[in-house]
Amino acid sequence: MIVIDASIMAAWLLEEPRFLQANVLLDRLETEPILVPAHWPTEVGNALRRAVRTQRLPQEQVDPLMRRVAIFDISIAAPLPLTDVAMLVGFALEHHLSVYDAAYVRLAAARQVPLATLDNAMTTAARKIGVATLPA
Repeated sequence: MIVIDASIMAAWLLEEPRFLQANVLLDRLETEPILVPAHWPTEVGNALRRAVRTQRLPQEQVDPLMRRVAIFDISIAAPLPLTDVAMLVGFALEHHLSVYDAAYVRLAAARQVPLATLDNAMTTAARKIGVATLPA
């Protein structure tokens, strides 16, 4: 199992040059279960919305792109309980992350699985608490 952040999926869907560095992950992501936090679908959707608004993607391509996601075995974690929000905010502040990004790192830590991300701050935070990161 691997936790992946939305930026990796968006980069793959939009064929962004930065996905090339993570392209080695594709085989692994196609064969290994993926776990994402509850806000992940919204983040992926927002990346596609940005691409439409900046005219990098025609709106009619959003649905076909999202159908491509079906090749992956993706499970969505339960939403964070309200009682854990203060802890997550503290973690985010301590590691200079958004609360959204902190959720990925904490999910990977809780499940003791690697985190796939292209974000340097998330990589640093994950490694600091002993979470393996991909691409290596």
